Amino acid sequence: MKNQLAHCHIDNNNTSIQCTTYELIQNKMVQIRSKKYQNLKKEFYFEKNKMREILNEGGCFLYMNNPVIRETAKLMKRYLSCLKKMNKCKARMNQIEKEINQLIKR
Repeated sequence: MKNQLAHCHIDNNNTSIQCTTYELIQNKMVQIRSKKYQNLKKEFYFEKNKMREILNEGGCFLYMNNPVIRETAKLMKRYLSCLKKMNKCKARMNQIEKEINQLIKR
């Protein structure tokens, strides 16, 4: 029976053998997965909020939607900087989504 199986490892600190039943290991894995999931979710929303801030920062949104304003080199440079930051956020968000999907599949 699965829950009768034990997993043992030697603890180097006090040279004792620690054993855990299969059931406890499973619970621990679920906790680790759910903690990792929560952390990834937090990071995802952090990136999403960062993206919102970038958009609002220095009228970034204005530059993106106004071709006349975008013409000046200075503003164009700022616009491209905003775009670069946003793409970085988006890439990290996509990466987090992949990691979350892998956690769910396991």
